[in-house]
Amino acid sequence: MRKIVLRVATILGLLLQFLPGGAALAYNGFGTTYVASVSAQNILNNNRAGDAAISRDGSRVVYGTFNDGTGSGKVYVKDLSTGVLTLASTRSDGSDPGEQSQSDGHVISDNGQFVAFTSYNLDLAHPGTGIFVHDMTTNVTRMVTIGFDGNGFNAGGAYGFSMSGDGRYITYASYASNMVSQSDADLCRASVGGMCNDNVFVLDTQLGTTVRITSHANGDPIGFFEEPAMQPRISQNGRYVIYRINSDILEWDSLTGETARVCMSDGVSICASNVSISADVTNDGSVFFAEAPYSSTNDYDGKFALMEWDLVAHSSHFVLDSVGLKIPTSYLSATQDGRYVTYNLQASGSTTVFIVDTGSGVIRLVSADSFGDPSASGGLSLPTITTDASRVAFAGNADDLVPGVSSQVTHVFIHDSADFAQPPTPIVDQTAPSLGALSWSANPLAKGSNTTLSVPVAETVSGVARVEYYAGSDPGLGNGTSMTLSGGVWTVIFGSGLAADTYNIGVRAEDGAGNWSDLAQDGLAVYDPLAGYVTGHADITPSAGDALPISARGDKDMTLTFTNVKYAGATTTQPSGSMDLSYVVKNNDDEFDLSSTSLDWLVVADATHVSIQGTADLTKYVNKATTVTSNPFRIDMVLGTGGAADHYLMKIYAPGANPATATALYVIDDDASASTVRIK
Repeated sequence: MRKIVLRVATILGLLLQFLPGGAALAYNGFGTTYVASVSAQNILNNNRAGDAAISRDGSRVVYGTFNDGTGSGKVYVKDLSTGVLTLASTRSDGSDPGEQSQSDGHVISDNGQFVAFTSYNLDLAHPGTGIFVHDMTTNVTRMVTIGFDGNGFNAGGAYGFSMSGDGRYITYASYASNMVSQSDADLCRASVGGMCNDNVFVLDTQLGTTVRITSHANGDPIGFFEEPAMQPRISQNGRYVIYRINSDILEWDSLTGETARVCMSDGVSICASNVSISADVTNDGSVFFAEAPYSSTNDYDGKFALMEWDLVAHSSHFVLDSVGLKIPTSYLSATQDGRYVTYNLQASGSTTVFIVDTGSGVIRLVSADSFGDPSASGGLSLPTITTDASRVAFAGNADDLVPGVSSQVTHVFIHDSADFAQPPTPIVDQTAPSLGALSWSANPLAKGSNTTLSVPVAETVSGVARVEYYAGSDPGLGNGTSMTLSGGVWTVIFGSGLAADTYNIGVRAEDGAGNWSDLAQDGLAVYDPLAGYVTGHADITPSAGDALPISARGDKDMTLTFTNVKYAGATTTQPSGSMDLSYVVKNNDDEFDLSSTSLDWLVVADATHVSIQGTADLTKYVNKATTVTSNPFRIDMVLGTGGAADHYLMKIYAPGANPATATALYVIDDDASASTVRIK
């Protein structure tokens, strides 16, 4: 095994590569750094991107995007050869869940075929939170953490997980109690606190079996008030699993079933208390970890070192000794032969990514631009490495690695040490799509029928990625139902399942860069031609909040009359009958009258709720002058029950306006002082 002890201060003096603040950093060669979180057309995604993992063969990178507006996340896989971007966090039926899921914590198999991530609301047969695996060959997504009760995690989620190279084995930490057996669930419920803390599990995705590898001597799981097990990692061949409990790193051998303490040197623990930093395990059981080693002289107080655990010798030794230089290493990734380790280093206020060759001792700067200049801005995190160490994926908000990239959001970067070509500058699209007017094949819509909603969408830079609609209340960005592109416009056919009522319809579009359009709205009236009949009149006293065509007087009532408003038959699309509203306040000199000329629809939601829309002549007599205009109107009325008064909300709109989207000119919102209106 490698027994190299490298003094960072010595290595740093070998080469002349400096970061701001005077901290010299060893550096050897450079290649190309480019942004991976872009579309196939090189359009930069405006949502935050991170948690990147590159396949060991360097063919694909998986990463997640996070929408700050919706609090939701998606998982994408980028083919580094073709540039094709694939959504991996699909539902089990292959559909896009929109923004209704939170997917994160992404890992990928060696050849890029299998992608695993945690999520909820994806599996239609097994709802809940769990780990999902997406097969890039079949495009099938399935939940793999299904407990003995047929459900996903019954508590929390997976807090750190890792996949073997062939995608067969997944290890994860969770305080769910239903992953192994009923006895586990019973023990957790019976423990103090009524539940277990995080235990580490190993799942065989082929056999569908799960074993818990953390336990007490009697086999019981870790209890709620005990130290949790965290940050499991599995070797590429699936044999070894490492994890942390408090200040210890432990290694489990799946062949022998034995567990060994890693933080040991000559029989003495060298890990600092409550330090939780990253580690990785190789195919031969060697463990690389970053730690603040214990020292009676406090030489390492507040400083970190890169260590290697030798499974054969059962002892740890230094790979990089941090004497004289503070190196908070928050994440590391090793090749499975242990030759190369990539890690983070923080100095002078910025975080940098490096690779160390554990055989030769050469340190190579990774987070550099294509001219070899290191990044001096942003935090760069979670580096992962290919088998030959030629490519490293990492995330961060550095704005000086690739031209045109802003530090406002995090991006996923790839550093390719074998490629010296200058990458193209990503295209930044800050302009949202624009929507045209909504159009309908039928509106109003007879109950039980379908209508086609159509809308043109214009987007010239990054293209239209998604158009969605909703009926009723707004579910939020990305949570609507997807529309499809047909004949140059986006369409959807729906409505047969809607009850008789009036619905607010909203449509919006997202482009390839993550920009959302403004909301386009319209109304849809669903009526029942076989039910609904309104007749009678009501006296309404105007209130101070009303907006009328003339000045109101509190001692004068308006009279609203419905004359046999109804549908004539099952095939009728417009109701017959009439509506009239009149108001006289001054010796027949100041008055107005609203008389319907046509009725668009009558919607009877139930025996007490009615909506009517149409067009009427609005005649105003003011100071002996007469004006007549043709105005759209809408009336929503609720007939009182149990002695309550009837209530009427009437809105009158400007000539030619769409009542679904326009602001009313006049509003009457009052109870009736007397009413004979009836609904049949």
